[in-house]
Amino acid sequence: MDFKFTDHLKIFNDIEWDAVAGSNLSGGRDTPVGTLDRDSLRWRIAYVEADLGPTNHRVGLQSYALGNGFIFDDRFAGYRGVYIGEGSDTKFRIPFVFIKNQEGGAGEFNMAKDFVYYATMPNLEFGKARIEIPILYAYSKDASDADVFDWYTGANTPTQLSGTYGDVHLWYAGINGSMDFDMFSMYGAFMYNGGDFENIVGGTAIKTDVGAW
Repeated sequence: MDFKFTDHLKIFNDIEWDAVAGSNLSGGRDTPVGTLDRDSLRWRIAYVEADLGPTNHRVGLQSYALGNGFIFDDRFAGYRGVYIGEGSDTKFRIPFVFIKNQEGGAGEFNMAKDFVYYATMPNLEFGKARIEIPILYAYSKDASDADVFDWYTGANTPTQLSGTYGDVHLWYAGINGSMDFDMFSMYGAFMYNGGDFENIVGGTAIKTDVGAW
């Protein structure tokens, strides 16, 4: 369900409706055959897009892939702006992305629990070749309530992370390259993850450095 006000101002919506059709025992009740037992309606995508000269801007719930999905590939609430330049045989883009991963809540105290990402991925296309430089910085002053990836166990459950992490500074950087031939294509990527975070153990913050290729 999209709305177009002008060629330079649009609203995009992607609505999902999940339902169970037929007889299904749910919550201690059995529904009649052929009816809807349980349904949910939610917005998967909802953002405003505006073109301003050589720039494009999106604000709202949207999707984005960074580093061909190796660093980030998901829907998020935030902002994405990109500058688009073109030459006779080249095209380059310089985006900036703000991602609100965790909303700490209203008030100065709760704002410390926000978990945010800042990202960019300058890329250049020339002929059938493409080069990308993805960069992402993840920050939270107090990540004790954040539902984020657990670097120790590989889990992604908020109950496991609650009261575990404090100050978090993580960054990712890399370079991707691709070449398209008529019968096949080639792709290569290099990524590095650095930074540090506080692991709270017995009320004491222990700083842990991160470094991975």
